[in-house]
Amino acid sequence: MKHFARLTALCISALALAAQADDSAKSAAANPQVVLETGLGRIVIEIFEDRAPKNADYFLEFVENGDYAGGSFYRAGGSVSASAKSSRIIQGGFLWEAATGEFSLEHDGTRVKTLPDFDTTDDSGIKHVRGTVSLARDILASGDGIPEFFVCTGDSPVFDVNGRTEPDTRGFPAFGKVVEGMDVVRKIAAQPTDGISKEKAVEGQILTAPVAIEKAYRR
Repeated sequence: MKHFARLTALCISALALAAQADDSAKSAAANPQVVLETGLGRIVIEIFEDRAPKNADYFLEFVENGDYAGGSFYRAGGSVSASAKSSRIIQGGFLWEAATGEFSLEHDGTRVKTLPDFDTTDDSGIKHVRGTVSLARDILASGDGIPEFFVCTGDSPVFDVNGRTEPDTRGFPAFGKVVEGMDVVRKIAAQPTDGISKEKAVEGQILTAPVAIEKAYRR
């Protein structure tokens, strides 16, 4: 009888674990994906709406508005601090003017919406590891999240909460992960970086020839 009771308990535990795994799989399956068709190939990003809803909704709004189509990946480099532990990142979007090396929060004559209240890495549990996709921030002014985004080619805890102090210790708003196309990310990261820059923080990190984002769409 005791053996039967123990066996029953084990079966119930196994079923509970299976149910939890199934719920987790369903949650992951429910997350949208965004496809970036670039001049060097396709990158697919899973958007963690379940873990970072503020950051995800903000990014998806620009995708659905078609703002990223015609933009580019224009930066490949590391942290702005030489002593910080970070991997190479690639950064893209539609706010960098490659011809002049200038960055502006104006797009089509209108100031873009920023994200002052974002999900931190402590809120979401999404750490900056290989393949993590995160929003950039207006670090020289408001500190708000902005539409530009970057992809980590390796572990970069410097971008997590408390990883740096400029402009504060909130880190960067991670919202997704590359699930297809890390080879394309590496190709972009390996491009020459002799591009024009008027910002000292990114000198030597601007691509000589930006890689076009030809299409960006949700699937």
